[in-house]
Amino acid sequence: MKKRLQHVLGMIVFLAGMQFSVAQQQVTHIVPFNSGNQSMWGPSTSAFSLNKTWTLLDEGFNEEYTLDLLESLDGAEFGMEIKGKINTDFKFKFKIKGFTSGEVNVNYPINVLLDMPTDYTYDPGDLVTIETSYTLRPGAEIETMYPSAGEASLDMYFDLSAKLSAKVCAFGCTNVPLIGAIDLSNQHVNIFKINQNGVECLSYNGAAPASSTSA
Repeated sequence: MKKRLQHVLGMIVFLAGMQFSVAQQQVTHIVPFNSGNQSMWGPSTSAFSLNKTWTLLDEGFNEEYTLDLLESLDGAEFGMEIKGKINTDFKFKFKIKGFTSGEVNVNYPINVLLDMPTDYTYDPGDLVTIETSYTLRPGAEIETMYPSAGEASLDMYFDLSAKLSAKVCAFGCTNVPLIGAIDLSNQHVNIFKINQNGVECLSYNGAAPASSTSA
């Protein structure tokens, strides 16, 4: 009886030794986690930016005018003839730009290390312990862009060319330039601009505004 008990105990110790001597292996997985254009206010919202231009008016015309006040007498002309020409194009644009809600971009690659028994050293239903750890890979970064307050503006763009001349006749005709050629191309008037610094009104071709108010 005593010998049988010793055999049983020996078998238990032997099996326990086999259990604790199961070979271990380490398996490494590379996890390249990254996420971009995420709102900093929570996972349920997306980052957004507002940059938009509306053309409120886009018009132009090209006209020529003639005022004929000439009279003919015995083959000679008396009086005058006035000719005018005008060409114009103008646009009004309303712009909103630079408004953002803030953004978070994450690049966080890691090495995941699994410390676990080698394959085929355990059977279905066995209790298996898997220990995990991770290390950060090169190139990891978290980039944040805070919300920005942009600006709203109303602008007028125009081109203008004009000319006015007269022909005066009395026993002979002479051309008289009443208004020399006018050429105003690519003109810009900022009617107003509103941003976090204040309000500006009436700036012509980038010059200082006629009036401004600080925030």
